[in-house]
Amino acid sequence: MVQCALLDFCERQLPGQSELDKREMVRELGALFDHFLGSTGYRELQRATILGREVPFAVPWPVGPHESHLPRTRVMEGVMDV
Repeated sequence: MVQCALLDFCERQLPGQSELDKREMVRELGALFDHFLGSTGYRELQRATILGREVPFAVPWPVGPHESHLPRTRVMEGVMDV
C-alpha cells in the first residue's frame, strides 16, 4: 500500500524524471518509511494525545559563518501539531 502511494506521488511530483529515477526514489522512500514505521518513535507517536493542530511557532535561526551575506538574524516559522 505504501509503495503504491509513493509511486503515485513520484509520478505526480516528478514528471520530468526517468522511470529508473522514479523507481529508485520509490525504493529509497519505501526503505525510509519502513524504518520509521517500525521504530519505537512511531509507536510512541501513535499513543500520543493531540493537544492542538496547526499551532504556529517561530524559532530564531542563527546565521552560519559561511552565510555572512545573509541578515544576522533569521526566523524559521511554521505550524505543527502538538
